[in-house]
Amino acid sequence: MKDKEFNSLIEDLRSIGHIIPLSRFGSDLNDVEEITNSKCKKGTRLFYDPQTGVKYSATAGGYVRRYVPTKWYGRDIISKTVLNPTVGEKFTWGSGRISTRRKCVLLLEEEDRLKIVARAVRNYRK
Repeated sequence: MKDKEFNSLIEDLRSIGHIIPLSRFGSDLNDVEEITNSKCKKGTRLFYDPQTGVKYSATAGGYVRRYVPTKWYGRDIISKTVLNPTVGEKFTWGSGRISTRRKCVLLLEEEDRLKIVARAVRNYRK
């Protein structure tokens, strides 16, 4: 089966409601829409939560982000937050002082990124 035929089949299944991207993580996520379009970089998936009005992205590079529309001094802006887990990493300053910084863990498996999105949607709906 060629890529165009496969993509067409996937779109047909989505349009009739048989493929809902996060429904495998629970029926409470059935209303989350996948809004990925041709402007997205290869491998990036975008999701929209209609209950909160928030967008989520899962990139092929391993990042999961949350985009919240908000206001700042009367202007409409988008607040971005990285949702990836972090680990502590010790490092030494030039003065010899030892400190710890948080480093983001990249999630290279798509299933792991989708789990983070599903967990974030549930947590932020509360």
